[in-house]
Amino acid sequence: MNTGATCRKTQRDINAAKRQTKRLCSWLIMTVCIVVILLLSAIGTDKALAFFPTNLKTLGGLLGRSHEHITTDAITSFDQSTFGATTLTSSMKQAIQDIVDAKLTGKLVAVTLSSP
Repeated sequence: MNTGATCRKTQRDINAAKRQTKRLCSWLIMTVCIVVILLLSAIGTDKALAFFPTNLKTLGGLLGRSHEHITTDAITSFDQSTFGATTLTSSMKQAIQDIVDAKLTGKLVAVTLSSP
């Protein structure tokens, strides 16, 4: 009785079964991903979900940066580099908030900032 050959054959069968299982799992994962993508694209929405619109929806920044935060940072940076403002005045803060509000409601399509 050749037990060494039997053990090698059994080990070969086990390894082949493992490879086949891994292959099947890979195909299953890819299939599930494709189905999820197709379902999500079939549902569709009218709005693009590229940015969180307001700071409140980011859970304090845990989920990312909001469009409001990005806009505020950009205008603040512009004010500091263009006007040399180290702190924003109340009118600057109000102007930033007006721009953010207009962008969120869709009443503002584009803003062109220029120095005096």
